[in-house]
Amino acid sequence: MPNLDSQASKPHGGVAGTTGPALRAAEVAGGDGNVTSEQDGGGPVLGNARVSLVFWGSAWSNAATSPTAQQFAAAITDIVAGPWGTQLNQYHGIGPSTVDQVVTYTSSDPPAGFVENDIKTFVDDRINDGTVIAASPAVQRTYAVVLPTGHSSADTSFVGRHQNYFRQNNTAVYYAWVTNDGTLTGGNSIPKVFSHELAESLSDPEVSTGPLTITLNNDGDEIGDVCNNTFMTVNGHAEEAYWSEADQRCVIPRWQPLPAVAGNPALIQSRFGTKGNFEMLTPEAAAGLFHAWRNNDNPFMPWSGPVPFGQGLGQVSGVTMIESNYGSPGNLEVVCNAGGQLQFFWRDSGPAFIWNGPYLLQSTVW
Repeated sequence: MPNLDSQASKPHGGVAGTTGPALRAAEVAGGDGNVTSEQDGGGPVLGNARVSLVFWGSAWSNAATSPTAQQFAAAITDIVAGPWGTQLNQYHGIGPSTVDQVVTYTSSDPPAGFVENDIKTFVDDRINDGTVIAASPAVQRTYAVVLPTGHSSADTSFVGRHQNYFRQNNTAVYYAWVTNDGTLTGGNSIPKVFSHELAESLSDPEVSTGPLTITLNNDGDEIGDVCNNTFMTVNGHAEEAYWSEADQRCVIPRWQPLPAVAGNPALIQSRFGTKGNFEMLTPEAAAGLFHAWRNNDNPFMPWSGPVPFGQGLGQVSGVTMIESNYGSPGNLEVVCNAGGQLQFFWRDSGPAFIWNGPYLLQSTVW
């Protein structure tokens, strides 16, 4: 394996700067990179990575620096701990990551125009002197080096890049660097570029060996590259989209509140999925019902929905639900109390997943 000094640069892994407007992911039906197909080199992924966040340079200790290292660290931690990464699970089971170390290193300054080897040497030196937690085969870890304003890459046009090398003991080191435009929400801001590099560091840590997208230009880009112009402000900081093969578009997963409710929910564990999804049905305060479900096979445990139905009934005061043996793995069967009458709904097992009803429950007489 190559050591620190002989590791060659690789063709991908960087993020170009952007000056375009932020776009909601839902508004970019085909992704902003014109993806035509996907391929997967079968390389490793970082399934449950720990992130060492390193702010390099004396400027980070200057009281005049704004935003501060603490503000950037809080934004990055919010990205890592929030829903942003939930759709990465489709790429070989990537699960949640954790920022478990934040370091401000002010004993040296990065060159104003740095080259890739400056970053690699800095990471390796900080591992050697114990400033950062050492890379280990037993723990998946990536290092994110965050630079002050006024520093840029002298050997690329990128505002961020992720790479890897192998130490002399053959331990893999995965790292990224991110430049600073002095904002929390700009198109070249630290949170925006970090989210780009994190998506690619997790899905393609050994650059160009993992999931790649093929564009109209026949480029083999990583999942962040084709969504480089798709970002939005979430919780006061920018987050960039990444390509979701499952959705066939750029996505920025984020929390949204459920509608106000008017009664007690019904909750079951269904036979959908390997572990069995949670299925929740709740009377909505305005009218009717809504259905939400949790994907228990995804380690992020994301809830999806709500799917409203039955609004024509008006307010519903009670509901119950089972999964039957009709269909495969089983239809959802619902009885609710609306206006003092029992109404019946059912949802098919797919692929349409359509709610049918209402049907007024009446006994048969003869």
